[in-house]
Amino acid sequence: MSEWVDRLKACSVSTDGGSYSAEDFENVLHDRFDGFSWDYTGMLKSSGDTISIPKVSNCVTAIFEVDAVETAEEMADDLNTSFIELEHSRQYPDATLRGGVFDDRLIALDIKTARRNSNGKRISGMTLGSYGQYFSNPDTDTQWTRFPYGEYDEHWGNQSN
Repeated sequence: MSEWVDRLKACSVSTDGGSYSAEDFENVLHDRFDGFSWDYTGMLKSSGDTISIPKVSNCVTAIFEVDAVETAEEMADDLNTSFIELEHSRQYPDATLRGGVFDDRLIALDIKTARRNSNGKRISGMTLGSYGQYFSNPDTDTQWTRFPYGEYDEHWGNQSN
């Protein structure tokens, strides 16, 4: 049995026949990345050589986001929850969760990152993107949101400092 399912079993079970709450899933996902440490050494070329990861913040962010999304997808699979990926890189959210433990609720999962110094203090903010159109027209289906913003029942993003 998956460690995700085991950890969810430790959460409180709702009274509707045993399904877990969205908060339980969110807490397990947050715990998975609490104290995250960098364990990447470089990028593997098809020749077998490894090159260093560029010291460009958006490159590092992209690597972390891929890792986080793959972990969330693994958890969703273990819980028989649909995991709907974005259609292109500039779309909100990074993933959508539906079904399984969430019933028909639509959950937006958006990964946020910030840089920290060696003491762990944040030295950059988290961008939230240009959500003006999403908020102004939450029922409009656009290329910039996977589903209309207003259709989501919950929006999850990193809340840590």
